[in-house]
Amino acid sequence: MHIEKITRIGFVITPLLIACQGYTRHSSNHDVGNACVERVLAMDDTLGRQRNHACEQVSLSRAINDYVNGLREADFTDCPDNFKQAFDSHIRAWINIIQVTDKYPAVRGEMHDLFNQIAQSKGSTEFNAYLAEIWNTWDAVEKLKQ
Repeated sequence: MHIEKITRIGFVITPLLIACQGYTRHSSNHDVGNACVERVLAMDDTLGRQRNHACEQVSLSRAINDYVNGLREADFTDCPDNFKQAFDSHIRAWINIIQVTDKYPAVRGEMHDLFNQIAQSKGSTEFNAYLAEIWNTWDAVEKLKQ
């Protein structure tokens, strides 16, 4: 009779233990994903600050290319797939704007100041569309912060 009680308890406890192990595994995967997202965002922050001021010395397109190339070095291995996809779209948006910034090889200054100048220049419609896409894709990335 005593063995029967232990066996019945085992039938109840075993599924609970398995469920708890799954939860722990999910939590640790979630934590790893969070750490990956935070690492990538920190890298973006550093590269973004460099990009914003690099165009005081080099062309805007070169500063953006360097930023994009730096982001391509980021390790997204443990990041959630939707974050990877959103960030990839953000990188592509930056690549697309180079089509316009290539037309301004001699301008120098802080990137946001240069963007304001280009946004108000002749033919700015294309630039503004690309810039809007950068902001839209960044919003998507921001929404996926864990």
